[in-house]
Amino acid sequence: MKVLSVASELYPLIKTGGLADVAGALPLAMAAHGVQTKTLIPGYPAVMKAVKAPKKVHEFESLLDERATLLAVKHEGLDILILDCPQLYERSGGPYLDTQGRDYPDNWKRFAVLSKAGAEIAAGVLPDFKPDLVHVHDWQSALVPVYMRYAEAPEVPSLITIHNIAFQGQFAGSLFPYLELPGHAFYEALEYYGTLSYLKSGIITAHAVSTVSPSYADEILTPEFGMGLEGLIASRGTDLYGIVNGIDDSWTSPLADATRGIRATASVAPYPTFLGSTVGIVQSKASLAAFYALDDDARYVLAGRVGLGSIAGADLDEVPATRRFYAGGGGSVRGYAYRTLSPLGPLNRLTGGRSLFEASLEARIKVTDTIGVVPFFDAGTAFEGSVPDFKQRLQMAAGLGLRYYTAIGPIRVDVAAPLNPRKGDKPVALYVSIGQAF
Repeated sequence: MKVLSVASELYPLIKTGGLADVAGALPLAMAAHGVQTKTLIPGYPAVMKAVKAPKKVHEFESLLDERATLLAVKHEGLDILILDCPQLYERSGGPYLDTQGRDYPDNWKRFAVLSKAGAEIAAGVLPDFKPDLVHVHDWQSALVPVYMRYAEAPEVPSLITIHNIAFQGQFAGSLFPYLELPGHAFYEALEYYGTLSYLKSGIITAHAVSTVSPSYADEILTPEFGMGLEGLIASRGTDLYGIVNGIDDSWTSPLADATRGIRATASVAPYPTFLGSTVGIVQSKASLAAFYALDDDARYVLAGRVGLGSIAGADLDEVPATRRFYAGGGGSVRGYAYRTLSPLGPLNRLTGGRSLFEASLEARIKVTDTIGVVPFFDAGTAFEGSVPDFKQRLQMAAGLGLRYYTAIGPIRVDVAAPLNPRKGDKPVALYVSIGQAF
């Protein structure tokens, strides 16, 4: 089986988040099952610098009026296609933002061109590679199935994976004529309240939709986390799959199961107005975790964690929604749904906060060499002010976890119940992951 993967990031060449990890790890994992994957990525400066002796395999005369060269190269076991289009991708900033942290104004074109190139590769512009499946990731390559749907060439089966539904590739509706799609595609696929939504169009036209976990698949079906697309996603019904991200079993880390010592992390991220930020803020985060083994073999370990966050420099209503703090979920306060602990605004809608407090306490008990149990207690929430106000009620939960210890770390199954539930909170919550909670 041959697969064309189209992604805006690919580890180890370029990475801003988990999308890159999945795009880099999946082809290697699937190769063991006889699946040949070629991954198409943009020719960012970091990519062009890292690869050695790429081979020109095709020349695109006009991708939305842009000339581009398709290069092929192998890098750390990956079979990579690079869309070399310096006028679109040779930028001094990151993949999506300039040096001042602002979206590139032509992102609509940069990733439409990537998608159109992916669709043409799927249609057979490479004589030695005709994919049986096209796999696209998030909004940046979501137009690939759209271009395939409205092309003259036979449509190749496609899968879109949603890594983060909060980013949807939304652009002005007036840009539609420049996408070189038939007029009826606007209302059939792309239109979203008068604008264009690349992610929406991919969800509509791909043959199947997947997310990075079963729980995330459930969450994006709700108004709280569907970001306006929950109805569309629900309409895909049996075509929606929640698949846990794979793991690389060649990688091990004591961070997955720490038993002794102290781990501290801290970060300060300024967003000054003189560098283009619309609001001048400083976001600070810190976490301190401690681990104490009660015996030499670390079969009985006490573990605790405290996390803090603060945003200074602006009132809550001025802070961009993507920078605000929320608590709740498997890596935060278990027993509550993901990112549901925050101040409430009008109509009891979650607003996020300017500060954060989280705390966890666990007793990690190994029953056998491979089985362990973990009673735990979590507490925390987000606050409206820039400093946690402990006069505000903390949400608390308690639970019991099961651990199955492997060479790469424990497989974690936690069941938690809120101790002071709010209206609408579920009585219990289940979490499944790799590694300890902290």
